[in-house]
Amino acid sequence: MAEETKPAPTSTNAEPIPTQGITFEFSYAPTLAFARTLERARQHPSSRQFGEDKNLHVRVTYQFDEIDAIQQIKSVSWDLHHKRVFLHGQEIAWTQMAQLTHCYWEHVSRHKRDHCFFDGNFWNVFGCRYALANLSDRINNDWLTFGHLDPDGAWVFDKARIVQRVNANFYSGFRHCPAFDPEFVTLVLELFPDKIDPKYDTRWRYLHDRRGKIIGVAPKTVATAKNLVYELQMKVRQQRGPEKVGATGKLRLPAELLRTPALGTEKKSWLRRLLG
Repeated sequence: MAEETKPAPTSTNAEPIPTQGITFEFSYAPTLAFARTLERARQHPSSRQFGEDKNLHVRVTYQFDEIDAIQQIKSVSWDLHHKRVFLHGQEIAWTQMAQLTHCYWEHVSRHKRDHCFFDGNFWNVFGCRYALANLSDRINNDWLTFGHLDPDGAWVFDKARIVQRVNANFYSGFRHCPAFDPEFVTLVLELFPDKIDPKYDTRWRYLHDRRGKIIGVAPKTVATAKNLVYELQMKVRQQRGPEKVGATGKLRLPAELLRTPALGTEKKSWLRRLLG
């Protein structure tokens, strides 16, 4: 038997879930998908098996620097019904794990400057496309209505409320993404304007409710939002020191993580998965 397919250690008592990494747990199923999942899991040194026959469970833990292997185990196990996943010891939904790991895989394999700031439709300033706090359009931009209109017509932001909203609305698990930079979020919230008057700053427009009352402000166009994001990136970069961060003002990922993964013949299979 080849070294990479040797049976994993078997135990009748499940061990504690590791507190570091992404841990997958699969239950026995009389399917080809389970057989392939078991074979794939056994290739990893962390693989463990618990129980026997129909009570068999397999558990395997990967770290984020093994993102290729994570994508592969997701692919072969996608159709299994009895599966669980844990992020740093805490159980999360499979779809949340899939979004997180696929987003991170795209980031390290394509390493585009705008990956964490632009999801193909909307721009955000917080360095995570899943911040649920967009700067452009009317999707998840209600944080731009937090504040009040002063007598001169400027919109004064309620920064404390914005901070609370942004910090509470990252998708589950995304704070554990290696590309997530909490200090960047803090600095953006500090550097974001305290107030904006669209009469003088023509990049902005008023937001109105159905009765025509001014309820906030927003960038005039998506292109304007992009320019505002770049402007805040530059300010953060200058404050942190250009020698310490990348072009976006966020901390750089280690160079060894920025490469194009080689996923072989399985690539087409998991790319068909919307979340995988």
